[in-house]
Amino acid sequence: MVIQRAKHKVPVSTILFWLALVTILASWFEVFPRHWADKLYSRGVFPTISHLFALLSDLLPVSWIDFWTPGCIALLIYVLYRRRWRVLVGVVSFFYLWFFWGWGLNYHRPPVSERLQLEKRIVATEESDQFETTAREQLNRLRPLAVQAPLDRASASTMAFDRVERVVFKIDGTDWPITHRVKRSIFLEPWYVRAGIDGMFNPFGHEPLVIRGPLPFELPFVMSHEIAHVRGIANEGEANLVALLATVASDDPRFQYSGWLEVWRYLYL
Repeated sequence: MVIQRAKHKVPVSTILFWLALVTILASWFEVFPRHWADKLYSRGVFPTISHLFALLSDLLPVSWIDFWTPGCIALLIYVLYRRRWRVLVGVVSFFYLWFFWGWGLNYHRPPVSERLQLEKRIVATEESDQFETTAREQLNRLRPLAVQAPLDRASASTMAFDRVERVVFKIDGTDWPITHRVKRSIFLEPWYVRAGIDGMFNPFGHEPLVIRGPLPFELPFVMSHEIAHVRGIANEGEANLVALLATVASDDPRFQYSGWLEVWRYLYL
């Protein structure tokens, strides 16, 4: 009589958990070399990932989040009712791995100042005062032109995609097809409004989201910021820089006004 030993299979949730944990630790301790993250991932692998997600994103007029939210709520109810904690751990680990390897590795790129080899120095008081004066003059000059023919959402979106594409190409020399829609989230927009959030980037669908609330002269900067994330600019400050360059360097006074207005907010808020 031959006795066969039972083979114990490792649950998928356990595998996902350990892969996620290793990824978190590697990211925390900055194991990924910056030059590798920039050249091989951000300029190599990521554009392909982004383009594939763009094909899926363009299939829907609303965000993919609106399809996942009910599913996530149903899954949470199931886990709590059945006490299937292993399932929850597996799902959370899966989404973290999706986030990190699908977009989050861009956080490990060298900063824009290093990529552009910019000089780092302390800004003199006179230079700061002159910048403030320039911002004030630009706002006063551009305001009548900006309010004369306000941008609608569709026009602002089209122009923002074009402007951000040019700026990122100047900075990184990269250009690839991305989604051409700035979307809204039906389920999450009420929460965004209460939280004071005008826009968000969906890293699981590579979609820029902007709520209904922003005024026409706010849209260019807000949209440009979120589109910068779509193009792999992960850092919030760098996304603001890309949005600023996309707006103030535009030929459209409405875009220029939006950028200078954001500068003014940073100076006085």
